[in-house]
Amino acid sequence: MAVKTFTNEQLTASDTNTYLANAGLVYITSATPGSGASSVTVSNCFSSTYDAYKIIATGGGTAANGTMAFQFSGITSGYYIGIIYWAYSAGSGTPNIYSAANQSTWQEVGSTSANGLSLNMDVLNPNLAKMKSYSTPAPNMNTSGLFVYTNGICNSTSQATGFTLSIGTTFTGGTITVYGYRKA
Repeated sequence: MAVKTFTNEQLTASDTNTYLANAGLVYITSATPGSGASSVTVSNCFSSTYDAYKIIATGGGTAANGTMAFQFSGITSGYYIGIIYWAYSAGSGTPNIYSAANQSTWQEVGSTSANGLSLNMDVLNPNLAKMKSYSTPAPNMNTSGLFVYTNGICNSTSQATGFTLSIGTTFTGGTITVYGYRKA
């Protein structure tokens, strides 16, 4: 759809509805991890309606500092990851790298602490019969932590409809929200 430039004219209901219907992110669902749980599953959030998704985890926290791992529902292998990370205390030091092949999850997609959850993840092709990919900055939620940038692929062509976030500690609250990137 071409972008319309409005000048001195009246905005019609048709124009308003068209531009609202074609706006960026669309809320799909939210989930709240149970207090004391070490994982949260979000079901039926991926469909053929969208090819790309934004997953945000905020608020709440966890019993201890840690990281989040991501797994598509029903896909238990074929996760490849690349991670670049810096310690906050290193100043301008050299970044470190880590990679792993054919894992059971994408590791370190987000971080956790008593100060809150930190996940800002883009996921591509989860419900398509194609390989999937993701990218996310994952800053640790404590001053002695790391800034982590992580991305990767899942070489499965199975069509996922949901996912699980797991952590090495337990949740004390928070919200996981899924949005779809509207197709043009």
